[in-house]
Amino acid sequence: MQPQRAQHKQPTEAQEKAVAAAANQRSEELKEFTQKVAIVRGGYLASEPDNARDHTAFVTLIVSSGWVLEVLGIMIAGMGLYRIGFLSASLPSRVYLGTALAGYTVAISIVLIGLEHSRRFGFSDAVTTLWMFLPYGFQQIAGALANASVLLLLVRHGKLLPLQRGLAAVGRTALSNYIFTSLACQFLFKWGPWKLYGGLEYYQQIYVVIGVWVSNIILSLFWLRYFKFGPLEWLWRSLTYWHPQPMVIKRLA
Repeated sequence: MQPQRAQHKQPTEAQEKAVAAAANQRSEELKEFTQKVAIVRGGYLASEPDNARDHTAFVTLIVSSGWVLEVLGIMIAGMGLYRIGFLSASLPSRVYLGTALAGYTVAISIVLIGLEHSRRFGFSDAVTTLWMFLPYGFQQIAGALANASVLLLLVRHGKLLPLQRGLAAVGRTALSNYIFTSLACQFLFKWGPWKLYGGLEYYQQIYVVIGVWVSNIILSLFWLRYFKFGPLEWLWRSLTYWHPQPMVIKRLA
């Protein structure tokens, strides 16, 4: 379509129908998005039935589309990488350097080629799907391996010790942090006075993610200075053994 119009050629009837259908679909999506934002901002009880339908539809899509096989495949690959020592940073440094170089070459090439083709055709849905969405699986795996390789090299050489300690503290209080993060984001986006759901740009959402992670790390480190477990971890452990577990860290005078 785009090259034909640029060359002042008349699109075919099928092309015109495709453009009209895409425009209509986009219009319907915008209407649904506006309605969705209004429902979610209406409160927990008002939005929960819609959330339940969305979750059900998403799970159904994962299974019916075969996406679940991709998820299982990545999980199995992760277990294999752990078994061979890749994820424990026990392989030679050249392995991680080579993996990072190959992974970034593949991922960046796919992204740049897709962006160029999509740009040439005005980022139409059809071209973007063909050149950016469909190859995403290859880009995702290659980029993930490259990122993991760089991080593991930094870990091996002790460059991330402060961050590792913070993440370890979050891991030791994982359940408490999970519930805290869920409640905090629900309040920030839905329940509280700001109701930011649907109102942030992508880059602004990154600020929220960074803020949540910083809060998780700081609170977890502070909590574990005085207690052995997170509050919900303590509750779970006490229920498991059916009697209260020692919670407070005893310090020498």
